[in-house]
Amino acid sequence: MTENEITGDILDASIKLHRQFGAGLLESVYETLLEIELKKRGHKVERQKTISFEYEGVLLENAQNMPNAPKSQNAQRHTARLPAITSTSAHAAGR
Repeated sequence: MTENEITGDILDASIKLHRQFGAGLLESVYETLLEIELKKRGHKVERQKTISFEYEGVLLENAQNMPNAPKSQNAQRHTARLPAITSTSAHAAGR
């Protein structure tokens, strides 16, 4: 599965949930619902993953806790942050 396909699944699932439930639920509820939707679409989902990243030459280790991280077959991870959904390829997470 390509990065674009994974990103599309994240966005489609997020839009579906927003249309069905609207705003106002706790973030943990949206996190659980998004996990269910992504698993239904065949993704392995890891919850509350800590990631590291580099900013202007400075490595920030364990800097961000991401609620849902679907994995693609080529071991790249996409992260989805709720309630505003953003997709990012986290290649440097294991540094």
